Amino acid sequence: MERVNKELDRLCEKDTIAQVTQPTEWLSNMLVREKPDGRIRICTDPSRTVNKAIRRPVYTIPTIEEKLPFLTSAKVFTVVDVSEAFHNIELDYESSLLTTFQGPNGRYRYKRMPFGMSSGPEEYQRRQQEFLEGLDGVINIADDICVLGWGNTKEQANIDHDKNLIALLDNCKEQDLRLTVKKMQFKSTTVTFMGHKLTDQGICPDPGKLGFLRYKWMSRMKLLVGYFVTGSIKRKLREEITLYEGVLLKTHQVIVPTVLRKEMLEKIHKFHQGADSSIRRAREALFWPGMSANIRQMSEACGICAQFQTEQPREPMKSHEIPKLPWSRISVDLFQLADKNYLVMKKNFARHGIPSECVSDNGPQFDSSEYRSFARECGFTPVKSSPYSQGNGKAESAVKVAKNILKKSGNEDPYLALLAYRNTPQQGYVYSPSEILMARKLKDIIPMVPSQLKPRLVDSKIVREDIMKRRIQSKIQYDKKASRPLKDLAVDDHVYVKPRQKYKP
Repeated sequence: MERVNKELDRLCEKDTIAQVTQPTEWLSNMLVREKPDGRIRICTDPSRTVNKAIRRPVYTIPTIEEKLPFLTSAKVFTVVDVSEAFHNIELDYESSLLTTFQGPNGRYRYKRMPFGMSSGPEEYQRRQQEFLEGLDGVINIADDICVLGWGNTKEQANIDHDKNLIALLDNCKEQDLRLTVKKMQFKSTTVTFMGHKLTDQGICPDPGKLGFLRYKWMSRMKLLVGYFVTGSIKRKLREEITLYEGVLLKTHQVIVPTVLRKEMLEKIHKFHQGADSSIRRAREALFWPGMSANIRQMSEACGICAQFQTEQPREPMKSHEIPKLPWSRISVDLFQLADKNYLVMKKNFARHGIPSECVSDNGPQFDSSEYRSFARECGFTPVKSSPYSQGNGKAESAVKVAKNILKKSGNEDPYLALLAYRNTPQQGYVYSPSEILMARKLKDIIPMVPSQLKPRLVDSKIVREDIMKRRIQSKIQYDKKASRPLKDLAVDDHVYVKPRQKYKP
């Protein structure tokens, strides 16, 4: 930990990082890597945080194959490495806050491009090539720069090399770009550059890298042999694998090698049968690990399948959270009867108090400036239900009740009918609506003894249990016609929307 703190202090002194005290939208974990020389490097892990939101610049990083024409006839080479390459890119203040990471003694932000950012390699390569533009005999890939010397003789190549190197160093001095002396391969006929060996005789792969690859290949082969031979793999599977005319079979299924899987996927999906049908057909003849997942992924990404697939079936019911306090969440809706529109809110708010949330449908009345002004004035949050009538089910149910009361009242006072409704426990409930809201029964035209009109404590646990029972019953009935939930959708996902048929009288 002491080495980490010293490195953080060093980066602060170099003005590479700075401590953060204000809240930030993103926070990454800190990683510590040890360099070959024993020093440590502070990195961050933004792969699960800000990297998902960064728009990477489209800039192609060159490969060694693209640089081969520049290496023809080169006889002398110098390879230099830029010190802390990414840290040469300065960040503005807003961008630096995106790089905030958690250190042992608080949060820090990078004032220069940190290692690990998804946009770092492309952005650095672009700036590095702009920096080297106009210099002869210089090529670069990432933070490695190679200076070349050409000539018919070695003396001519040395002169050309020295001229190119001096021009590079002068440019570095002007731009305050620092090079790592320990990694420099200076003025040699044989150097290592990007996994290859450059010589005055030509270019070849680095033997050290090839040795590592051979070692990895042999070690993996030993693991594979042991996997099949020593019993680590299930004996049943070993017995299922056979060889028929040079083709590996798993029982009767052809085991498809990696290089042919893309071609097989295209053949399986050619007639757009859908994921499930394609999987059943493929299992009849083919096998490879993860085949079903690959087929399903291809079907889901297919535009033709998406365009002509059946309509999204009814989804299972999702219920609102039961409020913890009475009148904290209410639902409202408009209804029309006998050419009259009904919606009474101010009287209810004055009588029962202002709720925390008011749920409504997406009608234009609830999106008007007057309604929003009313919400701000009263201090409640307007909440829109989904564009589906059952999404505001409580209000829709109340509309039916109100319409029936008004229709059946005739010449009678509808408010007495409304009073009777509020005094009556609903089916499956212990308490009436008036008791739940006001902790007492209301006096109506039906005679009651005085003790029944006295306030009494309402057991909120019983109320919540009654509501939950009703919701469970409703969900069971509703879900009988609901086949599967909607798949998770991400921002910028493309979807097909089936237009509703217009009503024709």
